Amino acid sequence: MKKYLETSLCKICQLTGVLCSSCEEKLRDNEITKLDVDISIYLGQKTRGRKEYNKYKFNKALYIEDYLVLVFEGEINKAIKNDKEKIFKEMEEKFRVKVFVVEQQENLRKFIEKLFYPIQVKALNMIWIPDGSVETKVILGGRIGKKRINLMNKITKKIKNIEIQAEYQK
Repeated sequence: MKKYLETSLCKICQLTGVLCSSCEEKLRDNEITKLDVDISIYLGQKTRGRKEYNKYKFNKALYIEDYLVLVFEGEINKAIKNDKEKIFKEMEEKFRVKVFVVEQQENLRKFIEKLFYPIQVKALNMIWIPDGSVETKVILGGRIGKKRINLMNKITKKIKNIEIQAEYQK
């Protein structure tokens, strides 16, 4: 069983901070970005030997507005969410930006539900427009601010290439 957080870098590069030729090629071919490398190395060193991280894979890091969005595979459990007080808090200080953790989901509804959690997603409607485009409307069970809705829309656009319109239902 592996005892490290999986990333797009190999284990050695992740722990040493020095890229091998294979990882260097991924960077050169734009399979990963410099930000992905920096975050992979940081997370690899901070999570080394911590078994609660061995079931996750760090996929990508994105700067969106004032946030560093970290995209993980695997359902993020309470151990990771509680760890925001430690590793992710330190990361916010190091990178001087707020950290927002996102679960990569194949299913759009699950992705949206995880993104808006703890606000309940009551409905997710796809509206086909005559010009061939699709609008995705998210009906929420509670209010959230316009700034957060804007952030969620940008995250969804970057990760799923879908624009959403969110509104709440009383």
